[in-house]
Amino acid sequence: SSPGRPDEPAAVARESTPLRSAAELADQPLNPGGNTRVCQDCGTVSLDQQMLSVYDEAICRACKNENLDFKVLTKSKAKEEFLITDDDMRKLPFVETSNPRRSGWTRMKLYVTKQVRSLSMKRWGTPEGLEAE
Repeated sequence: SSPGRPDEPAAVARESTPLRSAAELADQPLNPGGNTRVCQDCGTVSLDQQMLSVYDEAICRACKNENLDFKVLTKSKAKEEFLITDDDMRKLPFVETSNPRRSGWTRMKLYVTKQVRSLSMKRWGTPEGLEAE
């Protein structure tokens, strides 16, 4: 690299790393050492890595399997059940997977129920508001 020019790969890495506010960081569960996220339900440090990396949900596999909030649902089911639009859905993280019914069909997008419900409540206000629609 030439003098006076920042190293380009380092500059790219800095630009692609999202910055989090202090408030966002404060909301993350921490273990007593203060440097590792723990399960928001039981406190274990053994987290479901897909839930953490894709959905930013600190939950272990056991709690994920017991808690309906962490059940994944398809985009179609989310839109039908929670009355949200494609534009609303663009705000949420998802995992894309092949359709189990037929491999040639469009790939499925899977969302976490908790996040879809939260988005729906922002749109409709209350469960009663959603029911009224």
